[in-house]
Amino acid sequence: MTTRVLSVLWALLVGLLALPAAYGQNRISNPGFESGNTGFTTGYTFSNPPDPGQGSYTVGTNSRAYNNNLGSYGDHTTGTGNYLIVNGATVTNVTVWQQTVTGLQPNTTYRFSFWLLNTSPANKARLQVSANGTDAGPVFTNPLDGGNWQYNAVDLTTGSSDTQLTIRLRNLELNGNGNDFGLDDIALLAPPAANPQLTANNVTTAAISTSATINGTLIS
Repeated sequence: MTTRVLSVLWALLVGLLALPAAYGQNRISNPGFESGNTGFTTGYTFSNPPDPGQGSYTVGTNSRAYNNNLGSYGDHTTGTGNYLIVNGATVTNVTVWQQTVTGLQPNTTYRFSFWLLNTSPANKARLQVSANGTDAGPVFTNPLDGGNWQYNAVDLTTGSSDTQLTIRLRNLELNGNGNDFGLDDIALLAPPAANPQLTANNVTTAAISTSATINGTLIS
């Protein structure tokens, strides 16, 4: 009996040691928009329902409550909480969401991620991440409709003297037909240093500094 118990305990210990190290604290303020329309900057125009048109957004719990032509979709976190509900702009270079995160470590890789929802099927949003003014990673598009949220992420490495990142999302889709989307659960995390082989779908690595040249590599 003692031998069997020790064997079970050893197997559990080995299993625990095999688990990847946990990611660090989320450095994004108001990541799930539960505090409302605060903690970020945007070039879009805030509006309470009803949706006034392209280039506008609200923070709410259901996309159809903002625009009757949209699908009736809840947030990613619980299905009943807040998220950013956006009617895509038809002019270029408009910031959808931006936040400056301070107190970071130089020469450190952080994983920036967000969840993307199509609230209408036509002309899906195409989101570009940038950090400290430099584009990072691919253009992210969610191919799924019907209220399916998609996780997207890019790894950002600070420069030798950088202690902050100004992270920006902009939408490259400019068609006024459709182009409606939602954002939720935005995060900036320090990946575990002990697990250099960490992989995930839709994750890209990129070195970022105030004067860096980006060479992104897709991780499959």
